[in-house]
Amino acid sequence: MAAALSRLRALGGIAAGVARALAVARSGRSHPVLDGRLRVGGLDAAAEVVRDRHGVPHVEAASDAGALFGLGFVHGQDRLFQIELFRRAAAGRLAEVFGARALGGDRFARRAGFAARADRDLAASGAEARELLEAYAAGVNAAIDAQPAPPPEFAFTGVAPERWSARDPLLVARLLMFGFATNWDAELQRERLLAAAGPERAALLDAAFPPDAATTTGQPYEGASERLLAAYRGFAEAGAPAGGASNAWAVAGSRTASGAPLLASDPHLRAAVPGMFHVVHLAGGSLDTIGAGVPGVPGIVIGHNREVAWGMTAGLADVSDCYVEEVDPARPGRYRTPDGWERAEPRVERIEVRGGAAVEETVFETRHGPIVGPALPGEDRAIALRSTALEAGETVGPLLDANRAASAAAFGEAIARWPGATFNFVFADRGGAIGYRMSGAVPRRARGEGLLPRDGASSPGPPDRLPPEAMPGLLDPPSGFVVSANQAPGGPHELGEEWTEGFRAERIADLIGRREGHTVASMQAIQHDLHNAALAALRDLLIARGAILDDEARDVAEAWDGQSNAGSAGAAIVQTIYAEAARALVARVAGSAAELALGRGLGGPSGEESRFHYRLQRRLVAALAAAEPPWCDDAADRDRVLRAAAERALGELRDRLGGAPRSWRWGALRRQRRAHPLARVPALGRAFSLGPFALPGDVNTVWQGGYTLHRGPGATGAFSPSYRQVIDLGRWDRSTFQLPAGNSGIPGHPRYGDCAREFLAGRQRPLLFSREAVRAHAEHVLALEPREEAAGGATGGRTEQRP
Repeated sequence: MAAALSRLRALGGIAAGVARALAVARSGRSHPVLDGRLRVGGLDAAAEVVRDRHGVPHVEAASDAGALFGLGFVHGQDRLFQIELFRRAAAGRLAEVFGARALGGDRFARRAGFAARADRDLAASGAEARELLEAYAAGVNAAIDAQPAPPPEFAFTGVAPERWSARDPLLVARLLMFGFATNWDAELQRERLLAAAGPERAALLDAAFPPDAATTTGQPYEGASERLLAAYRGFAEAGAPAGGASNAWAVAGSRTASGAPLLASDPHLRAAVPGMFHVVHLAGGSLDTIGAGVPGVPGIVIGHNREVAWGMTAGLADVSDCYVEEVDPARPGRYRTPDGWERAEPRVERIEVRGGAAVEETVFETRHGPIVGPALPGEDRAIALRSTALEAGETVGPLLDANRAASAAAFGEAIARWPGATFNFVFADRGGAIGYRMSGAVPRRARGEGLLPRDGASSPGPPDRLPPEAMPGLLDPPSGFVVSANQAPGGPHELGEEWTEGFRAERIADLIGRREGHTVASMQAIQHDLHNAALAALRDLLIARGAILDDEARDVAEAWDGQSNAGSAGAAIVQTIYAEAARALVARVAGSAAELALGRGLGGPSGEESRFHYRLQRRLVAALAAAEPPWCDDAADRDRVLRAAAERALGELRDRLGGAPRSWRWGALRRQRRAHPLARVPALGRAFSLGPFALPGDVNTVWQGGYTLHRGPGATGAFSPSYRQVIDLGRWDRSTFQLPAGNSGIPGHPRYGDCAREFLAGRQRPLLFSREAVRAHAEHVLALEPREEAAGGATGGRTEQRP
């Protein structure tokens, strides 16, 4: 009876919270002040926030600190709940708000030690960096003070937004950087794949980057398949226990209509609302930069300043390693090394849990890094995590120096100092230079090292890092363009094996090379391209082998142009047949690990998906074309596989979509919502999420629509572009951008989802840069004036507003 009453009270509390949140969203009380004058604490001189009619805030300040104050202010105005979640997730404090269901993530964050590392970063910051961090935090606090009411999510949780300090942006930056260093969990996934399938078949399922495929730099990246196989064999022989993607390219003036370079970029992340990126313009002191930033982090991540434009993609290089430590059973605080037992550094983390007792977590730091294993599902081993994303390094300085760079060379020097997880930067300057550089900290390894967990007791210790000059790069290639789409960068060093297939990069290069005189419009058209070369080849094989027995379905498939448009019947047929054939082939080779190879992850902090599937399409289609063992016994067996896959696929399509094959639509199988963080809350989740939308694309289309075969094409949170930009270096105001949702993260605000329909239609908005254009298209103007501080320099208290 007591348990039942407790559940009823909990449900009653949820219902009351939902009612409060919906009331705030409908009332508009949480919408920020956008016009008039505000007197604010923490600002060094008067500033303005001009919001144009395309939804972009333009901060005009007198200094760098004023510009960063303005950035914190608009992030606080537009994305306050989002940055609160980021900060709590990094600090391991989500359970304070969401109770025991968030405890797993908090345990991992505490073990990884993001908070301690942010404190270390702040202590190592120079005077200028600290001043700018303090200015940013003061801007967030001013927005909290000025907000008529907190965003509706705070009404649901009953938790008030906490004030920001200079440490908090570094905390968020560490969390985000670690989020792009996810190859550490691939080691654990490989370990399980090996146990289930054996070394030879595991190497087949873990598709390596082909030696003849185009790399970013044009240098070969050879021997990947051999390295994977050798790693699997060596791991098995040792008797070890078994246990977003993005596009960016630059085109030189020699290939454009204006004679000036063009730069395009569209990073891919899991679809959500609010999205990862927020579009803003910072002008003040040495800063005059516009583009996409990440709320909670000072600076523009993707965009341009007065002289240089840049885009970025996930680097995917291997920056992390798992070490299985041998712990002294008699004294758990000790672990074995080649020189004997060594004492780990302990720390005790106390996690407050809403509605429950606090949890104390004892964390041990080894020479390889923190022991995270007990916080991972299904792991009771002492797994130490070494990741350069957790190691000391300057985060704010390189980003702000890149924002200020006056040339491609200066930009390259700034990002060469980028710490931790790797990113591919593509850049261009007004002098006509274009280039590419991978930045980040990659451990120096021999070929094939770092692909599977290592034995901590015999390890000589973590390797040092490759020097910045060893990282792949390219400047002014003879082709007149450079393309980065998560393919292998090339070069002599062991950088890992997590690269995506090269189809997107190959398609972009093909479309660029087909014509001269490129324009902003032609760059946008490439971003919106939906052709999949692998599935076009599968279509031809299906027709040639007579695998589709239904006449109408065969005619539709044969006429398919290879474009995975949401409205395409041919895409629905070929995509579904591929999925059925892939499941059949992977089951043959992977056995009990089939679901892992098809995309099922380990769960918990390591995620719900594996990435093997995202690299498997080329291999599977080639295996079918060649009737290649062990995927197929022979040509006759291959034809049976194709016919059976087609029969199952057509049956599924009839069941789900009904009607005749010509009426089927790929988008009908891909109807998805952009999920809000509270999407699982009844009523609130539906009200605050966007959609459902009929989505196009797949994992190998330039318009990214990646999904795993484990979860299927309709699963929430599949990969898609999270921001698009096309920058015209000949005339900045001709540049364009688009978000998949909107710039505001406040449910009920007019800018919350105002970009969604345009995004799906392939339309972009002007990214206005010149002061004249911004003023001509101004929608709101808010003047910020410094408030006299009380004795002692306190900046707390309410912000004063004047009409």
